[in-house]
Amino acid sequence: MDELPLSKRKQAGNRVMSCDEFKAYVGSEHDLTVLCEDWLNENRMPFIRIPDAVYKAVFGNSGMQPWVKRLISSFIKGLPDFIILKPQDSYNMALCIELKTKTGKMSQGQKNFARLVNVVIVRSYDDFKKQVNDFYVN
Repeated sequence: MDELPLSKRKQAGNRVMSCDEFKAYVGSEHDLTVLCEDWLNENRMPFIRIPDAVYKAVFGNSGMQPWVKRLISSFIKGLPDFIILKPQDSYNMALCIELKTKTGKMSQGQKNFARLVNVVIVRSYDDFKKQVNDFYVN
């Protein structure tokens, strides 16, 4: 392991490990997203989520015109991973949740969005379920 260049190392506690080992250690945000989305669907809770494939199609497409990317980006940049809806009498309440790994940080777009709207940062599946259940109970 010591022969790995520093750019390929991540540290967890006092143990140095490769990037792949580190990702497995903290879990991936994608895996957490899949678990949370499945749980919401199983419990028939209404939510809004822009799939990762949309981001990849827009920002990973080198053939797309730059002005189209800017236009789409202006609408979706910084949106939280989940916007969970709770129907009320004549309106809906919303809970905005941003999923992060134990060491994950918000992007600048996410920080800008969070300045305008309350966003809850969730770092585990159990915490996600607790936040959503608390939102529905209150």
